[in-house]
Amino acid sequence: MKPIKLAGCVIVDEQERVLLLHRAAGEIGHWELPGGKLEVDETAEAAAVREVAEEIGVQVRLVKALGSCVFDHHGNSYHYSWFHAEIVSGQPQVVENDIHDDLDYLGLDDMMEVALSPNMQILLGKFWSSEVVI
Repeated sequence: MKPIKLAGCVIVDEQERVLLLHRAAGEIGHWELPGGKLEVDETAEAAAVREVAEEIGVQVRLVKALGSCVFDHHGNSYHYSWFHAEIVSGQPQVVENDIHDDLDYLGLDDMMEVALSPNMQILLGKFWSSEVVI
């Protein structure tokens, strides 16, 4: 089975906390990066920028690629690409109220105490091991 391609942005504040969205749609209740599925013929970079605008209403500039992961979840295979991004305009807010109910900047210790999406669990491990550094 071909993995579903996803991309998202790691946006950090002055205290080096990561901006996460709380997904509350259906049975899912976890914190995740702003991001989503690539459209046909779309690059991961373009998808990450587009998805951030759609989900939190800001324009970003990609700083660098942070890597990627492949994982299985609910019978599907996913390939997620992470990008460090900086906000260039707008104030983060929940735009898709039918999917997300909150957003907040969380530190690494805070992330250990909450439910995270599968790709965010992997990324958190990479932060702790210093495999991914912002």
